[in-house]
Amino acid sequence: MTSATIGLAPDLFAGSDGRFLAGLLNRLDGPLASRWGQIVVQRALLTEADPPPGIHPGDWLAARARALVALGSAADAHRMLMRVRRADYSPRLLASAAHTALAAGDPVGLCPLVADGRAASDDNPAFVLADGWCSALAGDPFGANQLFDQARRKRIAEPLDIQLAERVASTLAATRSAGNPVWREVTQLSPWRIGLAAATGTAIPPELVATAAPAMRAWLVRLPRVTLDVRAALAPEAAALGALSAAEAGRILALDAALAPAGEATARPGEQLRLAVGAASGAQRLAAIRALLQRGAEGSAERHGWRVVAGLAAARVMPAQELAGDAPALIEAMLAAGFVGNAKAWWPVAEEAGGDVRARVAGLLAPIDAEIPFDLDDFANATSAARAALVQAGLEGLGRSPEGATARLSDSWTKAMDAALSGNRRGEALVLVATGMQGSFADLAPDHFRRIVAALVAAGHADEAALMVAEAAMRGG
Repeated sequence: MTSATIGLAPDLFAGSDGRFLAGLLNRLDGPLASRWGQIVVQRALLTEADPPPGIHPGDWLAARARALVALGSAADAHRMLMRVRRADYSPRLLASAAHTALAAGDPVGLCPLVADGRAASDDNPAFVLADGWCSALAGDPFGANQLFDQARRKRIAEPLDIQLAERVASTLAATRSAGNPVWREVTQLSPWRIGLAAATGTAIPPELVATAAPAMRAWLVRLPRVTLDVRAALAPEAAALGALSAAEAGRILALDAALAPAGEATARPGEQLRLAVGAASGAQRLAAIRALLQRGAEGSAERHGWRVVAGLAAARVMPAQELAGDAPALIEAMLAAGFVGNAKAWWPVAEEAGGDVRARVAGLLAPIDAEIPFDLDDFANATSAARAALVQAGLEGLGRSPEGATARLSDSWTKAMDAALSGNRRGEALVLVATGMQGSFADLAPDHFRRIVAALVAAGHADEAALMVAEAAMRGG
């Protein structure tokens, strides 16, 4: 391992208790409320920083990888672990690497781990079944079939999971032909089922995809052998989470439209996106943007994902007073995708329009420009009291509002955050940001949000902190 950095500073986690941080990371169970918050946390976890004291370096990598997978960034976590020397593996890293490889759709990635995995636990289903397909890949189909038969006799895994393992072996090498996996006996997906199905091009029933955790759906978007229509359907949500960039989502959607059967392309959102960016007339572009921004249920991650996807197209619309009614939605899309300068250019239009347009736009732009006048009551009347409370707290965290405007809380999380910031432990503060932003904006207490925003500023991420407050203005309940 190296102290060189691919993200933030190499001393990011200096001074923290490694076991404490790993415990926090191991409790993460899904993406964060904020796309911008998640982007910063992912960068921190992918940084090749020196491990904090008090923990084996392999165990620290295991916790980082597990957290990234839980956030939806399985492919990034897998690439991170592929750079680690086998000599640096600990038992926890061995288990985490297997979990990560499966979530990233790379069953062959388990092959270098099988011997150590079986030595640690000869009955671990993942390594027993991986031994089967790795034996097939090494030219021993007879041994592979024996391992699968033994696993079935001992019932070390559910029938579907063994069937998927046999299909991997059949795909990789000349083993006996594997039958079609029978999904009807299972009610949920797992890293195993997603990874092996994706690696073999096996279709996953739509009802299981629909009920899968958001992180799992984000993994599916990054797996090239998942059908393009499934990836396109899931891309906006993954973009909203921060697990997929706007550019990546746009490429997937464009390809889906380009490869659609004759006569179907015009109905695909990728075609709407093409028109939103490059239609011949401004009226056509604006109509396509409006259609994109109405996709997904109001308040859903998918709806926010369409803002992210449409951000570039929105940024190309020139401010005009006759478009004042569209200004809030266009600015939301621009800020969701990070086009700050383009969004600010609309303030004169909103200011002249007055009323709810002015109030909503002020709430969106005040976090990124201290010169924008913001009236909390006007914003609350135009949106909601809950959303206004979060924006007020966020502005306080940015130093744009008087201290004390948000009622203070005192609990174990606030005390931990105060200690991290007073000790200048930036990486620890970012890990606490992740634990504090589990769930949705509606789950966030205003004072927790204030502290999260202040923590990002203190850690050197003021721009992302400001965008996160603007995100609360559009998603805060």
